[in-house]
Amino acid sequence: EEIDSIIRRMWKKVYDGNPMDLRSSASKFVAKYSDFIYTATEFEIQPMTAAELESTCTSCSHSAHGPDGFEPAEMALLSTAAFGHVVDLLNLIEEGAEWPQGTAIARAAFLEKDPENRGDPMNVRILLILNTLYRRWASARLAALKPWIAGWALQAIYAGAAPQGAEDAWLDLAIDMEDLKLRLISYCGGTIDMAKFFD
Repeated sequence: EEIDSIIRRMWKKVYDGNPMDLRSSASKFVAKYSDFIYTATEFEIQPMTAAELESTCTSCSHSAHGPDGFEPAEMALLSTAAFGHVVDLLNLIEEGAEWPQGTAIARAAFLEKDPENRGDPMNVRILLILNTLYRRWASARLAALKPWIAGWALQAIYAGAAPQGAEDAWLDLAIDMEDLKLRLISYCGGTIDMAKFFD
């Protein structure tokens, strides 16, 4: 409990951040970078269907159970009728009803980053474990947002939208740097991660 309280106190500074007025800081950020922020018309999704939730629950990985003790694999075993009842609940929540008390609990697990540095309370990676119903709802809603997400999968974006990822960014940067190197143009850039491209 003492170690837990120390870690919570240290990480609270990180999660609280340093802006005195979050709304004002966000407005200033948007004003400053508005030319670089992707904008589009509002995207609407329809109320969730039992088929959407069932598809999500039967295709998602069977990860660890949540604080509710409910295994993700167990949700895949629900009947079509049961999925209908669960979807009725989720649609009511989306309309403004509160999440049931038992589903509003999360647990944080502190995973040690470097075993040689055990005395540092910042030497942990925080893994948030949410309840299974919430995770499956979020996965189903993310699937429904795929057409919207695809709209902002621009060439310069390498995370959060398919088809590009971090390795694509590394490769593109490596090619640019190699091109500069071949043309004998001085450059400054790159990281240790780039080393594998220059072996």
